[in-house]
Amino acid sequence: MLPYEMAIMSDGNRTYQDHFRNMETMSDSLLSDWVQAQSRQTKKDLWSLPEKSKWTSILEDIGNRYESAPYMFRNSEDGSAFYLKYAIDGDVTSLYSYDRKDGTEKLLISTDSLGRKNGTSYYISYYLPSWDGRYLGVEFNDYSGLTGLLLLLDAETGELLHQPFTNSSPSGFGGISWLPDSSGFLYTRFPVIDSDVDGYKQNAESYLYLIGSEGLGVPVLSSELVDADDPKAYPSIIATSSHESHPIGLMMTSDDYWDAYIADWETLKAGTPEWRPLYRKSDKVLSSNFKQVEGTFYFISGTSKSFNLSKEDLTKRGWNPKLVRESPEGETISDFAVNSNGLYFSTLKNGVKAKLYHLKEPGNPVELKMPQESGEIHLEILSPKADILWAYSAGWVSDLKRYRLEPDGSFALDNFGAKNVYTEFDDLRVTETEYMSKDGVMVPISIITNPEYRGARPTIMTTYGAFGEKISPSFSPLYLPWVANGGTLVYPHIRGGGEKGVDWYEAGKKATKSNSWKDIIAAAEFLIKKDYASADGIVLMSPSGGGVAGGMAINGAPELFSGFIGEMPILNPSRLEQGNFSNNYHLEFGSAQDSTERSDLYAMDPLLNLDLDTKLPNALIISAGNDDRVDGFQMFKYLATLQKFDAAESAYLYNDPYAGHSEIADIYNVYGMVFGFAEHITK
Repeated sequence: MLPYEMAIMSDGNRTYQDHFRNMETMSDSLLSDWVQAQSRQTKKDLWSLPEKSKWTSILEDIGNRYESAPYMFRNSEDGSAFYLKYAIDGDVTSLYSYDRKDGTEKLLISTDSLGRKNGTSYYISYYLPSWDGRYLGVEFNDYSGLTGLLLLLDAETGELLHQPFTNSSPSGFGGISWLPDSSGFLYTRFPVIDSDVDGYKQNAESYLYLIGSEGLGVPVLSSELVDADDPKAYPSIIATSSHESHPIGLMMTSDDYWDAYIADWETLKAGTPEWRPLYRKSDKVLSSNFKQVEGTFYFISGTSKSFNLSKEDLTKRGWNPKLVRESPEGETISDFAVNSNGLYFSTLKNGVKAKLYHLKEPGNPVELKMPQESGEIHLEILSPKADILWAYSAGWVSDLKRYRLEPDGSFALDNFGAKNVYTEFDDLRVTETEYMSKDGVMVPISIITNPEYRGARPTIMTTYGAFGEKISPSFSPLYLPWVANGGTLVYPHIRGGGEKGVDWYEAGKKATKSNSWKDIIAAAEFLIKKDYASADGIVLMSPSGGGVAGGMAINGAPELFSGFIGEMPILNPSRLEQGNFSNNYHLEFGSAQDSTERSDLYAMDPLLNLDLDTKLPNALIISAGNDDRVDGFQMFKYLATLQKFDAAESAYLYNDPYAGHSEIADIYNVYGMVFGFAEHITK
């Protein structure tokens, strides 16, 4: 049995009990033994359920029918085309080039080659061709932690041109950027990638590597070089085409807005860039979603409630942007692209209904009708100087499709032969509606049902509501079987997310965080009132940062839920700053060191706000052995407290030892357990 220590915390007005404080500093061996024992007990109890076996079989059938259509398309500016394919037999990801003239593909590299050499299993998590199509930067990831292996390949032969670049994770931190002449690339590198060593995930630097040189390159951007005085920020240099007059350096954080710096390509290529401030995060340039065409810098601005498109002349000093276009009434701008035909942008209504517009300056935007109803539209171009545009469209029950805009304004499917192998999802029904939250605010909600089943059905409700992230419609053959077999999937678009723009995010952050969990509680009440679900038939699922609102909703209205499933959730946010992964979480939830934020931070902490006299519903917490975002104690303290005080109907922890954050390794067994558990407790 684990030793138990409790700490008293106070915000000056109220005291809280922080249970199992000692787990934060517990010896590795003692904690590891406890986690393993918990996982063994969970497997004994939950993997033996007949529902678990049923769902594992269902998911395996889905997987065995999987035919990997090409995905993660990339094009170089010379027209070279590339894509990935995944083979479930052998768990192999392969990178291909594609010849549009004769319709043939060429295998360049597969993960099994390096996997056999290193004795591990890899997947390709990121790649980017050079502008001239001669080179490829490719990330191999093995789920084992913060970083993967960055490979440099010859794009014609697939030959490895350099030893793997280590201590880097382009898929997680800024990607790579090619120099305008494709003679080298820029990437972010971490000095310390061992979470047990001081300085983990800090003091990152952006490196320049020139093709043909030895070593890993030279650092050209860091917090120190620009006097940012923030060792926890992640520097990244972004280039979106070869037609960029200046390199733009970003100091990335978990916030939506970052400080940016500008230099020139000549001094950067020489390894001695002279950075000067371009804009500050207070100027509300949205993250890295900007495009630079020669001397004009286009970006999405957060200075409007629903975002707007603005531009800045980089040939002039200072920051004096001009408005290009406000978002249409009732919609928020989500993506944009600029090519030789003008500016294209996509919008979202309530985070779930997408539209696409074409804007020629000056003038009014013209809506372009997509071939299918879209939940979200992402845009891609070949080059700012070419007239080619692709639009990616997906929905809750329609798989991702890639369309090319034709000269006559129509769209042609450009999906490289993708097939629909999941016909059982064709007739599922999607209802997009709204419900009233506690304060009278109308909250969008997406409900996916099977019309063959009537009345209240077992329901999985997934919520997030943090960091301004949207839960946008996406096709998931992992979750849709729940609906095909008679259940209901629900996605409330709660405050704290970005579904309705800047104000929606700000209304569920720090001092207003309580709106997020009140929206969840109101969603459950709405589902019961409208006979979508019953009070003993709703399972709340909250991953990662969504665990804060999810855990508080369970605390606030346990009678509305039959279960709570947390995937690598944050359940003790008041102690985030004491963990290995403390980088920038204070920007979202607040800091215990700040007296003006402490009260709100403590009030949103699910562990601190447990009412041990009230029985919570069944709980299943899933942790990851290679999580590089959330400390294990965020989950372990919460679960151990539920067990010690018998505070839940049941309380289980399962640690997937080979998983990364939000990346389950043993997918059929773990999700077989998740759906089996959900079905078992909603009967």
